[in-house]
Parts: sequence; C-alpha cells; structure tokens
Amino acid sequence: MMNKIFILLDFDRTLADTDQLKADFDRLLEQGLSQEQAMKAFGHTGQVLESRQKYLLPGANQLLTFLQQQAIAHGILTYGQADWQQAKILAAGLADLPVLVTDQTDKGTLIASWRQASGAYQLPPELGGQIAEQIMLVDDHDYSFEGLPTEALGLYCGIDPEVKLPANVYRISHLSEIENYCK
Repeated sequence: MMNKIFILLDFDRTLADTDQLKADFDRLLEQGLSQEQAMKAFGHTGQVLESRQKYLLPGANQLLTFLQQQAIAHGILTYGQADWQQAKILAAGLADLPVLVTDQTDKGTLIASWRQASGAYQLPPELGGQIAEQIMLVDDHDYSFEGLPTEALGLYCGIDPEVKLPANVYRISHLSEIENYCK
C-alpha cells in the first residue's frame, strides 16, 4: 500500500510530558515495587482514558485525532531504551499507534536508509511496512534531523530559538501547526 505521506512523531517532550511520566513511575518504585513490577503496573495505567489527558502535551491529543480523522498515516519514532519507551507509550494511552524505538539519535539518517531508488520510503515493519511518497518528522531535538533527506520535511518543536536548522526543517511553536503542513 502506498501512502502519500507518513508522519513520524517523536514521543518524549514532543507528544508526551516525559517529566510527569518519570515522576509517576518513580512513585511506583517508592512504593516498593521492583523495576519489572513497576513497568508492568505503569503500562496498565494507559488503559484508563484519562491517561491520555494526563500525559500528553497540549495539542497532542487534538493532533492525533486530526490525523486519524483525515486518514493520514502516522506513527511514533522514538529514541531510548525499548522497554522504558514502550512502558511510557502504554502509560500515555498510545498503544494503538505503530512505534519504532531506535538507538540512533540522528533519526534523519535512519529515515534516509528507508529511501528507495524511486524516491519513496519503505517503512520498517514496526511502522506498518508500507511505502510512503513523503516523510514528515516532528521532533524537539535539532540533532534528530541530521541526515534527513532534503526531500523529507522536518518540524522542530524544541525550545532553543538559536538552533540552526536545515532548509527542509521548519520551526513550530505548537503541535496544532502540523495540520497546516498536512495540506
């Protein structure tokens, strides 16, 4: 299946309030749970509808609803330790999204490796395995865009106003702005 665009959303500090997630996880550990027990209990918090409201940053839930309503293919591309990233994603109520956890901080280089001779992108199985004509990466770290193909689109939602961005990466101040780039 060929999608016109696939949107890759970073998780930590882009979609989710990582500090709140970490604080709530630490509270489980303070109650005497082992790391493994705490991970399991933490993941179950995502089964409660309110977890999306508690852990997602302003505009994230609205963005995800918009993408779903418009049938725009999207998923999470996040950096970190796989079990911790998965636990946070579950806790945030986002288990229904395709997720790729990477150990590469330069996500642009990873994305470039998916590019085919035709110019389209063959997504990995974790993100559905489909082919996309265009990729959009949304991230809060400038280094995530290193190696991003010039034909791909990047949206930087970080807080550093001094950061130098490649020509194909635009600065946004709120997740709602992503809708403008989907048209």
